[in-house]
Amino acid sequence: MYHASCILLPLLLLLATAVNGHRIVPRTSDRCRSTPGDASWPSPADWAALNKTVGGRLLAPIPIGAPCHMSFSPFTGTKIPTRRMQCLTKLAILGWLEPDVPCIIGDHDVYAINATGPSDIQPGLDL
Repeated sequence: MYHASCILLPLLLLLATAVNGHRIVPRTSDRCRSTPGDASWPSPADWAALNKTVGGRLLAPIPIGAPCHMSFSPFTGTKIPTRRMQCLTKLAILGWLEPDVPCIIGDHDVYAINATGPSDIQPGLDL
């Protein structure tokens, strides 16, 4: 489970922005952030270095429907039948078992830091 600071930090940053009435970091383009596939997106080596810097607390959430997709790598091998059966009781999200529906993160964070203090936050901001 995520540490409370994973939730509190974004809320505090949002509050700080609202209170100050301006951006914490000035916007330099029409796009406010990098996303996977952008030239500015950090490389796998950059993410690995960040993970090392924060003591292995870099989290890479998986899509909620991942266990129901045979092709999703964290759930291969012997785990598949058990996880797929568990999914059959959780069909609240339509399309979990449809092979044509991609298993993607969507609008969720690709990475998060389970920060335990300010020293964990700064490396993430620097990246």
